[in-house]
Amino acid sequence: KETAEKEKFRIYTHFNSERNELFFAQKIVLVEGESDKILWTTLCEQRWNINLNKEGVSIIECGGKGGVNYFVGVCHLMGLPNLFAIWDQDDENDYNPKKDWLGNLNNKGLEIPNNLEKFLNLPDAKNSQKVKNAYEWAVNKSNAIPSEFEVVKNFLQDIKTDE
Repeated sequence: KETAEKEKFRIYTHFNSERNELFFAQKIVLVEGESDKILWTTLCEQRWNINLNKEGVSIIECGGKGGVNYFVGVCHLMGLPNLFAIWDQDDENDYNPKKDWLGNLNNKGLEIPNNLEKFLNLPDAKNSQKVKNAYEWAVNKSNAIPSEFEVVKNFLQDIKTDE
């Protein structure tokens, strides 16, 4: 009973004005946190020359792997198929959702080995420093974009128009 009571109000904690963009976007990219959002936004706009606003792409920070799973489920239930989800590989003991939507993405998902910082060899950091490190990595053109990231670019590429 207590769980059902808590679940009843869960939706209020998951949606905000930024996350509500997913209902109006042409394409949705769901990511775990702020450092992921700045990294992917910067890669799209500065390295891949994709104008996210013009193309109607929303990159949504979901508050962790559980949040990414939650929003994949929301998109599925709302009939929003144009999504791509990106999450860190977690210890299975730390991730135990009631329904795992991440396993049914049909090539519209990317699990980053370990976590983003380790994958890109970024220093361990907290909060704003983590965001700064991700941004600086993304804008540094001497950093080769991992081939694993191509799947995200390919998902977005079909909406990019030649100018």
